[in-house]
Amino acid sequence: MNEILVSKASKGIKVFSLFLLLIGFFNIQVGLAHSHNTTFLIIGCVSFFLGIGIFKLWNWVRLAAIVFCVAFILLIYIPLIVGAFFIQSRNQLFYGAALGFHFPLLVASLLCIFFLTRPKFKNQFRKNS
Repeated sequence: MNEILVSKASKGIKVFSLFLLLIGFFNIQVGLAHSHNTTFLIIGCVSFFLGIGIFKLWNWVRLAAIVFCVAFILLIYIPLIVGAFFIQSRNQLFYGAALGFHFPLLVASLLCIFFLTRPKFKNQFRKNS
């Protein structure tokens, strides 16, 4: 007999997946409002998909979410910080605004990495997905 163990998502996973869905929705709205900005549309669609996968307890989506969050921090936020400190003063307002605008996404990425690597959180995901 080959039975698949189906586990239900805990309240924490449901809240976390809702959080990712809201971030995805927010980024899609921002991308559409700013002349179809593809960066926000991509981040929004990926976050939305990750939220659905986390809710369904797909382990590969959990791993993809960790990789996506690390990539976001390395590719978007670190260059903004470096630019804010080392660019001429006339451009510092731009970098300061960009840092403030992306701050919620940084917090979301750090929370994602933190929660998805906790043993109690990891144990709820199916190994066969």
